[in-house]
Amino acid sequence: MISVIRGRDVSNHSALMDAVFCLRHEIFVDRMGWTALRCSNGRERDQFDCDAAIHVVGLDCDKVCAYSRLLPTTGPHLLHDVYPELLDGAIAPRRPDVWEWTRLFTYPLSETSTLSLGGRRLFVAIAEFCEQRGISSLIAQAAPQWITKLLQLGWEARPLALPVIYGGESVVALEAHLTPTTVARSRRVLGIKGDVFGHFAAARRCMEVSVEDVIPARLQ
Repeated sequence: MISVIRGRDVSNHSALMDAVFCLRHEIFVDRMGWTALRCSNGRERDQFDCDAAIHVVGLDCDKVCAYSRLLPTTGPHLLHDVYPELLDGAIAPRRPDVWEWTRLFTYPLSETSTLSLGGRRLFVAIAEFCEQRGISSLIAQAAPQWITKLLQLGWEARPLALPVIYGGESVVALEAHLTPTTVARSRRVLGIKGDVFGHFAAARRCMEVSVEDVIPARLQ
């Protein structure tokens, strides 16, 4: 099962989102060593977990098994506000149809490169969400090999600048454009049949996020 939760509705899903924030801390701080994000309460939250954020949560038997966050680039986001040096002087994309893709994980963590069913469903859900909401591309900061992985899933992915060494690892700012075949190819490559949200009507209700919901009437 995939749930899509608007940032402004997090308090209505407090138990689920508390589990998400705990897992984010376990994965990104305890396991990946992002010590700047360490919090004494064991929950990783930042200034981008705002009303405009979209939380995409994969569930298996009511337990969180996959997660990612989407942010509109017309407001504050990581590439513009935290990691602009990854662009090597270029300007971060800021358009209503370009969103930022962050905090991706699957759980439990695997020692192999095999993606779990929850992770495979999440990747399809991200593509479906973008297609339904008119999002033309996603930007992200990731290891360079993610460009190849996204190409394999039907995204037109490209680097926005050359990779840099950040925190001892190679990181690249990238943009992945949705194509007319991205959803179908992602389903085929990942072995997912049909709409991961289940009933289309239910998906439309849970994905009811218009541009007006997250974009100010006047952009600065």
